[in-house]
Amino acid sequence: MADGIEKTSKKSRLYTNPTVLLLCLNSFVVSLGFGLAQPILPFFLLALEGKIDQSPGPDYMVPAEAVAQFALILGLLLSGFMTSRMLLSRYFGGLSDEKGRRPLIVGGLIGYCCIFFLLGLSRSWIDLFLLRFALGACSAAVWPTVQAAMIDVVGEGRRGEGMGLNVLAMQLGWYGGPTIGAIVYAFSRDVLELPVPLVFRIPYFFAALITLPAPILTYRFLKVSKPKERAPPLLLHNKSLSGDTLRPKSTRISNQMDTKTKRQIKALYILFIANGISMGLAMPLFQLYLMSRITSDIVTIGLLTSGAGMV
Repeated sequence: MADGIEKTSKKSRLYTNPTVLLLCLNSFVVSLGFGLAQPILPFFLLALEGKIDQSPGPDYMVPAEAVAQFALILGLLLSGFMTSRMLLSRYFGGLSDEKGRRPLIVGGLIGYCCIFFLLGLSRSWIDLFLLRFALGACSAAVWPTVQAAMIDVVGEGRRGEGMGLNVLAMQLGWYGGPTIGAIVYAFSRDVLELPVPLVFRIPYFFAALITLPAPILTYRFLKVSKPKERAPPLLLHNKSLSGDTLRPKSTRISNQMDTKTKRQIKALYILFIANGISMGLAMPLFQLYLMSRITSDIVTIGLLTSGAGMV
């Protein structure tokens, strides 16, 4: 019987299922908004501090001394986001176990939308820092909860496939975002002919706009049972995929982990920390080097960032 379920399970396609696609959409939107604003942030910072008085383009280079002067602040802006996400991810993940996945995801997405709009209204680097710290908190509510919901829905037999689709959606948003942000900036600069710093605000408003449908769709269509109200994840054996596939919990599951499992989890933590440090070092240095030594054209920087990430 188990073999029959397994064979039938493999015939259903996760990437065509509405619930899986909705969860992937959430991951994509969150990553897209972050990636979209990435090439804009250093220039927006310099503009707010009075170091840029014209829109950067192919024929304009930002003074290297201005970049060096605000390099530390740029690092703080980037680390502020990651720090709050790091500190709160475990808490929000646990809270989603208690209260359910949907409230955390919807709340985080609404926060994303509001904070992107407020980022577009920033007046100083302090505003940017505080809002990006808050943005990291919203990411902490959405990011681990979406992954947990994906595992809840697809079950043990297909969690690798489900997580793979989720990571794919995140990477598409993360690395496609800089190009989209650069296009929005170029439209604001060349077509709308907006002045500094307004030209840097438009991509943030655009990020808020594209995030808006996600919490609405999630609230309306995501149906996932609370973790404590169901049994262990079920292996999917039909083409439907929703919270209805999760049956009421009939037995209590032990929360205790054996020594081997704890060691494996700690090893994963170490790998994630190493990866985070390497990315944290590379991202700001790459951006600063491009804008001060190679080109200050945001369109070019966006294309280079997306291209490197996609490779």
